[in-house]
Amino acid sequence: WEVYDSLPTGMSLDSVARSQGSVNLSGKAADESSILDYAWTLKESGRFSTVVVNNITRGDGSISFSIMLN
Repeated sequence: WEVYDSLPTGMSLDSVARSQGSVNLSGKAADESSILDYAWTLKESGRFSTVVVNNITRGDGSISFSIMLN
């Protein structure tokens, strides 16, 4: 639930997948700073030992991202 509770306004998650002890998130945001703030909030929650922003891609009016949590 932490990934949903921490999600800022203006961001959406397209998928949340668990595999081998990690959680992979992908979604869309209006700007890069929202993605980085979200990753920081997840790390500071203490729930995850590692938070890695794997990808940020600019697209048609939004920015796609992927984050891996351990």
